[in-house]
Amino acid sequence: MNATLKIPILNIYYLLCYAWNKLEERDIVDVKDEDCKNLVDLFAKVLVEGLNHLFKRGLDRGYVTYTEDSRCLRGKICFAPSVKRNLLVKAQIHCEYDELNHNVLHNQILKTTIRSLIHAHDIDRSIKNDLIGLYRRLHKIESIQLNHSVFSRVQ
Repeated sequence: MNATLKIPILNIYYLLCYAWNKLEERDIVDVKDEDCKNLVDLFAKVLVEGLNHLFKRGLDRGYVTYTEDSRCLRGKICFAPSVKRNLLVKAQIHCEYDELNHNVLHNQILKTTIRSLIHAHDIDRSIKNDLIGLYRRLHKIESIQLNHSVFSRVQ
């Protein structure tokens, strides 16, 4: 018996939902066997549907710290860099402030993952078009280099 057994994609999806203890969330993503021909299509479809659901709820935001030289005060004044770089003579001050925006680590991981899936060569054309639409919606979020240390920083 030399036949290879094929596991239906839908079974893999339910198995992963069970393994990750996310059975109640499996209905958020409408996965059909005809939509997904391979695992890349399955993961991309789950990401597309999950992000569409997330956009309806609202994308996560967090505080991001910025530093800049400015003529107006904003946030915390950093005197040491201001004096060291002689900014006071130019009527500037070095400030550090927090701003609430969508450019947080987990959104950056999502955007970079979408970019990687868009460049996958064996992905279904309609799913790829959905990914391109999502990528454009995340235009204010930076792409990052994915590695193990990035995922260890996610809270």
